[in-house]
Amino acid sequence: MSESGPAISHLQADGAEYPPPPAFAASAHINTRAVVTDANADPVAWWEEQARRLTWDTPWTRALDDDDAPFYRWFTGGTLNVAANCLDRHLPERGDTVAFHWEGEPGDTLTIT
Repeated sequence: MSESGPAISHLQADGAEYPPPPAFAASAHINTRAVVTDANADPVAWWEEQARRLTWDTPWTRALDDDDAPFYRWFTGGTLNVAANCLDRHLPERGDTVAFHWEGEPGDTLTIT
């Protein structure tokens, strides 16, 4: 135990759960218990489903390459652009939303959408 409190292993003992606040959980895009159930039932299919939510430049040819276990490769053959997935694909519905607003000296401002 450290001076600041118990070690993280103590906080994880006995299957303790620390759910998020109800308001935060209600705004989540996914239901955690359902995700765990689905992911455990067929992990490869679950990850393929998640990957389809992204914009791929080149689709993958194999979701999980386990030929050289324990050195696994996910989404072999596929390529994507992280910046395009984080920003560009959202422009049609959010392109005019302020992303960055800077204020310097009085009257010196910059707004980027």
